[in-house]
Amino acid sequence: MTAPLRRFVLAILCAAGLFLGVDLPSEGRPRVAVLPFKNPPGFDFPIGEGLAQIFRKRLMDTGKIQIVVREDLNEMRDELKLAEDGFFDASTFPAKGGFQGADYIIVGRVLDFGHYSRDTSIGALNKMFEGLSYTKTTAYVRIGIEVVDLTTGRLTMADEAEGKHQKSGAILLAGDLKRIFIGGIKIGSSEFENSMIGRATKTAMDRLMSRLAGVFSKEAKVLAISPDGFVIDMGLTSGVKNGQKGRLFATREIKNAAGKTVWKSRKQVGDAEIVDVQTEESLMKSSAIGEIREGDIVIFDAP
Repeated sequence: MTAPLRRFVLAILCAAGLFLGVDLPSEGRPRVAVLPFKNPPGFDFPIGEGLAQIFRKRLMDTGKIQIVVREDLNEMRDELKLAEDGFFDASTFPAKGGFQGADYIIVGRVLDFGHYSRDTSIGALNKMFEGLSYTKTTAYVRIGIEVVDLTTGRLTMADEAEGKHQKSGAILLAGDLKRIFIGGIKIGSSEFENSMIGRATKTAMDRLMSRLAGVFSKEAKVLAISPDGFVIDMGLTSGVKNGQKGRLFATREIKNAAGKTVWKSRKQVGDAEIVDVQTEESLMKSSAIGEIREGDIVIFDAP
């Protein structure tokens, strides 16, 4: 296929994506599906969906990923078979390429969401102020997430983070939770963000976002090597493009007598750049081409 024809075909595909609502790759950014978080025990309100929506927006705002909006997210969740605790059963993960339209899937649980208070007054002080009690209230949120790489079927991250926001005073207004669920404050709104529980939520999510850095990357395999460069198994359908750079790794493994791989290692040997991209493969060049062989990898970090 000639270069002009490839560009024409890609333009048609992009137009089809716009009209049909299909998520197409964009600048090699990983595609991530975020399932609704599981509610904390005893909560009938849709806390999990609300916090998952905030989390999706936080991920989108990084500019490093694409959020996959799919009507069959529930089907994906059922196929992966969440355990009773709301997390994944690793034995049910799909083989490489098990899902179309997403590179990663995130599932989460809201482990804690609420307030607790304690009396910080001293007896003498109480008498001085005729029994007025000085109280400290803490909004507390704890969230756990798991990230599954759908191209390998591996659990790449499992972590949890907490956030707190404290408020002290002799007079406390109505609790934030009551205002959220009875007063009509929408989770994710500016009023929610400025509430005690909203600020605690932000702290927890800030910590999770910092730990997610570096998780969303793409690995391509070296298929063939020639004097013109080397070919990898990623192309337009994976969202890579001409001029995109990646880190080149030499990989080595040791197998036992039965042919099973029992040891693996990888060593970065240089950088590489895509010089020609086709539908399913790309041609790359690197000054370290003499140090690699078929089966080695190129890692494209999230831009």
